Parts: sequence; structure tokens; C-alpha cells
Amino acid sequence: MAVFSYRAARRDGVVTEGVIEAADEEAAVVRLKSAGAIPLKVHVKSKGIRERMSLGSSRADLPSFTAELYVLMNAGLPLDRGLHILAEAFENKGTHDVVLSLLKAVREGKTFSDALRMHPRIFPEFYVNMIKAGESGGALDVVLDKLNEFLESSRQLKEQIFSALIYPAILLATCMISIIVLFVFLFLIGVKKRIKLLFSFFIHKRCYY
Repeated sequence: MAVFSYRAARRDGVVTEGVIEAADEEAAVVRLKSAGAIPLKVHVKSKGIRERMSLGSSRADLPSFTAELYVLMNAGLPLDRGLHILAEAFENKGTHDVVLSLLKAVREGKTFSDALRMHPRIFPEFYVNMIKAGESGGALDVVLDKLNEFLESSRQLKEQIFSALIYPAILLATCMISIIVLFVFLFLIGVKKRIKLLFSFFIHKRCYY
């Protein structure tokens, strides 16, 4: 049995966090659903403080926002209730305020895509257009699922590119440092030889006179 950390929402909109024991992640999700909760995030419990750390960036929370909103809507919750739950769930104040702004706009009658368009630094144009298409076709949950897959694939690709570039960067830095050390060494040898020549010349002149 493994221990999993989870974040789940109840039907009344209350978000709970805790730990649960299960054979695997799928079993943990089943246990939470059988208890009447809507699992938002389930992962193996970390032993450090990293699990509670916030990235401190609303844009960095976009994948989590997309994935968790999809889970809520796929469970049958209306958009405004899902946004309300997410606003309470995010620890990052910036993300919390943005989701509250989306919720306010939706409740005032704006479409979800128009509400997202109010925050261009967080929601890119392609994201807003995809949401608009989902609204027009009555398939917002499907579009959220596809966006979640796209964002996850993009994250994995960035990690692979970073991993592929980090070794050449380290190798280049090592070569540069080696070249600099070599030039400094040769420079010092040259200076030492010049000092010896000057000293010999000085001694020779003294002896000559």
C-alpha cells in the first residue's frame, strides 16, 4: 500500500486536502469517489516540503487550472461552481484572484472565453480561441481535456529540450574555463620569464660597473 496526497472537492464546493492509502493512484481515486468526493489531484505523497511550495506565478498554474476545471466539469458541476471551487483551492494569491475575477465575469453574464480574454498574460490567444470553440459547440469539457493534454505534452517537451541542452552547456562552460585557465597559466609563465630576464640584466649591469 502506498500513501497518496490528494485534493478533492465536495458537491457543496468545499475543497479538502489530505492523505489516503491505496494500492495505486487509480485505487486512490476510486476510494475518493466512493466517499462522494471529486478528486482534483492525486499523487504519491512527498517526504519534503516541495509538495507545499507554490511557483508563485499564475501562468505556471495554467496546467493545474485546466486539468482541475476539466475534472470538475466532467463530474457534472456547472462552470461557475467549478470556478468557485478552484478559487478556494489555489494557494497562489495571484491565481486565486484571477479565478475569482473569472467567476465574477461569468456570473455577470460574460462568456467564459470573454472572461479569459481579460487576462492575456495568463491565457494565451490559442487557449481562449479553443475555449470559445468549445463553448460554441457545447463541448467545453472536451476542449478542456484536449488543452490539458496539450499543456502536459508541452511541459514534457520543454523538459526534454532542457535535458538535451544542459549537457552541451556544461561541456562548453568546462571548455571555456579550461581555455581561460590555460591562457592565465601561459601569461604567468611569460611574466615570470620576463622578470627573470630583467633581473639577470640588472645583475649583469651591476657586475659590469
